[in-house]
Amino acid sequence: MALGARFALGGLLAVVALLAPVARSPLFAQPLPRVIGGPLSPADSPPPPEPVPIPWIGPLKRFEPYPLPSLKLPSDEPTSIFAEQNAVPTATPPLVSPLPDPAALEPLPGRDRKLNVSWDNGGFRFRSADDVFNLHMGGRLMTDQVWFNQSPNLRLPPTQPPGASGVPQTGVGQGIGDLTDGAFARRARFVADGTIFKTIDFKVEFDFENYNSIAFDESFVGVRDLPYVGMVRVGQTHVPFGLEAYTSSRFLPLLERSPLYDAFYQEFAPGIFVNTTFQDQRITMQHMFHRIDNFSQFNGASFGDGKYAYTGRVSVLPVYEDGGNNLLHLGLAYQIRKGSGSLDFNGGASPGSDFVRFRARQSLRDAVGLQGDPIRIVDTGNIVADHVQGLNAEFLWYRGPFWVQSEGSLAHVDNAVIPVTNTVSRRGDLNFWGAYMETGYLLTGETRGYDKPMGKYGRVVPNTNFFLARDKAGNIRTGPGAWECIYRYSYVGLNDNTIQGGAYGEHTWGVNWYWNSNIKLQVNYLIGQRIVPSPDSSGIVQGFGFRGSLEF
Repeated sequence: MALGARFALGGLLAVVALLAPVARSPLFAQPLPRVIGGPLSPADSPPPPEPVPIPWIGPLKRFEPYPLPSLKLPSDEPTSIFAEQNAVPTATPPLVSPLPDPAALEPLPGRDRKLNVSWDNGGFRFRSADDVFNLHMGGRLMTDQVWFNQSPNLRLPPTQPPGASGVPQTGVGQGIGDLTDGAFARRARFVADGTIFKTIDFKVEFDFENYNSIAFDESFVGVRDLPYVGMVRVGQTHVPFGLEAYTSSRFLPLLERSPLYDAFYQEFAPGIFVNTTFQDQRITMQHMFHRIDNFSQFNGASFGDGKYAYTGRVSVLPVYEDGGNNLLHLGLAYQIRKGSGSLDFNGGASPGSDFVRFRARQSLRDAVGLQGDPIRIVDTGNIVADHVQGLNAEFLWYRGPFWVQSEGSLAHVDNAVIPVTNTVSRRGDLNFWGAYMETGYLLTGETRGYDKPMGKYGRVVPNTNFFLARDKAGNIRTGPGAWECIYRYSYVGLNDNTIQGGAYGEHTWGVNWYWNSNIKLQVNYLIGQRIVPSPDSSGIVQGFGFRGSLEF
């Protein structure tokens, strides 16, 4: 017993000796929780570790192991034996998955190729649900009936009499021949156009109205929404010179464009076309590097070394209000083109030479294809020249249903061969010009359409379509369609130096009845005067025309 007591006392003294340094530690100055080794109260319990977010890594969820708490190296400072209870595991940085969240993916453009068919203001439309594919197939048919009256002396042949002396009267002759009454298809065309894969433009349009040949109107492929550039088209497109020529014939307010179109404008040409817009499309700019197409065929072909042209145009909208119901459009275009060694758009012709020609007819056609009388009422004839520079100014104003449109054009012929006598000629510059002013009023309150991205006028859409039918109760119901009255005065002067192509002034009145956005009936009356030097004949031309038009 004495020996056992001695061992117990020695063990106790050893424990006291080991705990003495710990008892002297400052940590024991802190209050201890209730009873060492007893249960802790909820207030004294350390907070549970916060959950660590598991990142999304792809189409299937994969859980990472719970991150281990970071280990702390022992420090020289005395620490509490309870400090480790309050440590919170440190979250590891979230992992970034190389795969996107499937829920955030959108369908790729062009993935949906199912097309829905509808009928809009332009006719048949085929669209995909996301509008990545937007296609149009249609055509136009315009049938005309015309009646003419003219001064008797204008019925003389359009050629010079044999043995005529003096300075040759290039282009104009004794008269213009007999303008005969007739009925014909003024335009008969098929078109397919649209946008594929959101940004690819295309258009193919065939002419069938000339009977003896099939011709091309606009036929191109292109890209839209290009950064800094906008739109680029390659092929045969509208030449951006002259608001009338640049705008489709589908939207003409009168049966024909003004005589300026025949004399100075070229409707189509093969080349490269660029359209750029600024300031929310209130400024448009067009550039076209092109050749001169054959006016009589529009076949999209042009051959000859160095026979090129450049056309540039700018249009601005200083005023654009109420979605285009009130607007002011101003435009300016410039063109420079070489003479043509083959047939150009106004018929200048002679292989190996640079020829240009300016001519115009009255604003009712009396010929189509190989039928009728194709003679122009004023004509300079062929002129040998280095090139032609053209300048054209545009004005267009809408005020609700009232509108005014006007253009003026100047052609400067550089270094032309000017005949002095039948055997002597010299070089010099020539200037020819023309202008028109046109105004109209929509009696039923509509406003003409306007193509803002391209800077030109557009379609008239009636507020109420025309209809005449009985309802279920047997009562007659009707809709008026849209009614429009129009007046235009045009003038073309093709006289300069010894080139006496003549001058022509014309008044035209018209009434349009739009049954809907695709069908319209038009009636025009014109009276014009040709003034040419003697011995050729000046005189008066009168014409009355009626057209039924379907465009879809």
